[in-house]
Amino acid sequence: MTATSDRCCCGLLHIKHGTITIGACSLLSTLINGLLFWFDINRMSHHFCIEFCLVLIDVFSVISLFYGILHMRPNFLKPYVYFTLAWCVALVLLFILSLVELINGGQLSVNIAISVAEIFNLAQFGNILRNSSELLTIFSLIGLLLSIALNIWFLCVIFEYYQWLTIQTTKLHFNNHSLAPRL
Repeated sequence: MTATSDRCCCGLLHIKHGTITIGACSLLSTLINGLLFWFDINRMSHHFCIEFCLVLIDVFSVISLFYGILHMRPNFLKPYVYFTLAWCVALVLLFILSLVELINGGQLSVNIAISVAEIFNLAQFGNILRNSSELLTIFSLIGLLLSIALNIWFLCVIFEYYQWLTIQTTKLHFNNHSLAPRL
């Protein structure tokens, strides 16, 4: 039986299995983001390089996470932790700026309404969406808050696994050296 410190997800999973689950969710998210990037971005814009670099860093961090899990190498979890931490900071800044824009009555609400109309090809409902643009913005901000909370939770679980794995590898390293014959 494992100790309670070895458990995550309200005690439902061993910390390693929780980390694998988070890695699988992150891999799926990365693949979806990669596909959306591939089919959606104008390759001539300056945003292409930024988006491309973010997708590559995300892919690298998820691959590094899985390598660290499978080979019990805690330092290979660090790229995922750092990228997720930076991503959480960026999302929090985006939330704050969007909230300020919403409160000041800027164009953010109208831009979100236009984007929703374009995504779902609702040109005929454009006026209705513009009238309810503040509501759409609030729903977008709630979704952003949920994304921030989920990323922070992922970060906490991965960091707990990093600490657990560091202790386990230290014990293993210590046991191997203490059992070795002395010459």
